[in-house]
Amino acid sequence: MSTETPKTQFIIIHETPLQSWLRDASSFMLFACLIGLGVVVGSTAMQWAGFFVAVIILLGRAGSMKARRMSRAEAISYLQDGEQA
Repeated sequence: MSTETPKTQFIIIHETPLQSWLRDASSFMLFACLIGLGVVVGSTAMQWAGFFVAVIILLGRAGSMKARRMSRAEAISYLQDGEQA
């Protein structure tokens, strides 16, 4: 009996350019708000926390968990083939 956990995969079936821009803009706003709020209240710790959150999120996006983009038919075929394996 194998104790390996299956590797998590994300499949994006449809994403418009606007959705992609909004996702990126929301990440940028998170960084800007954390760091900006730290500047406004004079908290160096909050500025550093914003920086570390930015680094963690950017490394996570650049890491191994890449989303696969495929059509609906390709996704259905991929999932059906994966269940049989």
